[in-house]
Amino acid sequence: MQNNVKPRQHFLESLKFRFGGVKKPSRSRETGVLSHETSHPADEKSFEKICFELACVDHCEVGSEKIAQMFELQELNIKMAVLSEGFRIVLPPYLDLPGLGDIEEQGVGGTCDQFIGSLPPSCRKVSEKASPLGLVPKLLPHGLISKGARYVGSCFWIWLCIVDDLTENLLGKEWDDCEADLFLAFSKDVDESLFNDKDNQAVRVSLALRNVIHSTSICTGVVDSVKEAPWRQAFMDAVCEVLTGFREERPLLETNRIAMYEWMRVRAITISVRPFLILARADLGLMPVISHLGNPLDSGYLDVAATIDKANMSNLRKVECMLQLIMGLQNDILGWEKDYKTENPLSAIQILIKCGSKPNIAVARVIDTHNELVRRCVQHAGTVCDDPNEHVRLLNGDSGTHHTSKNFRPHVFGVFGHPREAHPNRGTVPRENVRAYIQLILGFANGMAKWMAVSKRYTS
Repeated sequence: MQNNVKPRQHFLESLKFRFGGVKKPSRSRETGVLSHETSHPADEKSFEKICFELACVDHCEVGSEKIAQMFELQELNIKMAVLSEGFRIVLPPYLDLPGLGDIEEQGVGGTCDQFIGSLPPSCRKVSEKASPLGLVPKLLPHGLISKGARYVGSCFWIWLCIVDDLTENLLGKEWDDCEADLFLAFSKDVDESLFNDKDNQAVRVSLALRNVIHSTSICTGVVDSVKEAPWRQAFMDAVCEVLTGFREERPLLETNRIAMYEWMRVRAITISVRPFLILARADLGLMPVISHLGNPLDSGYLDVAATIDKANMSNLRKVECMLQLIMGLQNDILGWEKDYKTENPLSAIQILIKCGSKPNIAVARVIDTHNELVRRCVQHAGTVCDDPNEHVRLLNGDSGTHHTSKNFRPHVFGVFGHPREAHPNRGTVPRENVRAYIQLILGFANGMAKWMAVSKRYTS
């Protein structure tokens, strides 16, 4: 851990200087509501409205708030060969730590050889396409995030790609048994006698990831299993959310016309941002607590969404929710050519085309929505950096109800539902750590997009 201390301290110290006296950003431009909205019937939610509601953003206010000047937006130009047309994606800034690149990362805790070596031989090829050393350093950079957190993140990404591939063609009882075993692998107490097939490759990979979670410490400078327990359980619950997303995808493949809302609520989870948010929170000293409003697959989601007062939802929470939608749309955009060629219907662009949009119009529409969400996300991130303590005052504003879905166990109530009871020292997080966290997670949407643009998993 010692190699991680000086760069982290230097970065946090720099935040004191950069944000110590930040003034509220001035209004630089205003835009109207996305133009596509007016072309849809009043009794049917538009694609844009669905995205903004799931991202916890008031759609009617799009573009009306101040544009934060402290974060400079970047651009990624992409060429859609199928359309013979180019498009521009707006990205939030990348958290740049000078002198720390992939080469150094691989020499300082970036390798996953031990985890990969524990996997069934037939799964190891998939881990190469997953390229965790290409992605995870872009999300959890060396110099700010500990070796342990980066290792868990890398192993999770490998697990995600392998299990996705292993289960996509399973049907009937074979899928039902495997699904039950996967949830069991990440339960609080594993009773091995309950497995339907412990030797199933997806189950073996899941148990290997579970072992990584329980054997890795990420709370910097602390060797205390009790203090590690909250993030470990929160992380496993977030993994179970992803498994729920896999389950919810299946019926969509069997329907002739996928409802956009049904796809986007699944996309917000299967993009798998939430486990990385937990790692980042825990490693920077924030509570490993993620909002119910970021999990539209939970059975209590609609009740919470209907009753929440957004004025009591912190800007930090809004940033987290927006990032899930932003990164989900990035996946649909950057993976669309492959989806189009393979006739994969699970894509916002593909759904719009199925509903009658021309491909170039569908692509442009999803990119426009993505870009507007990025602008709004950056605005809220700037507000957090201007007032880092807001997250403490409003932390419970969106966390008042426990999970009721069958895959969430009663113990989750303490970690997700009532953070004040589970973490009485919630107000002790330094402002610089909150600012570091918000800058870090903004960079998620930059690093993920650039990784997907060149990843073999999305381009071949």
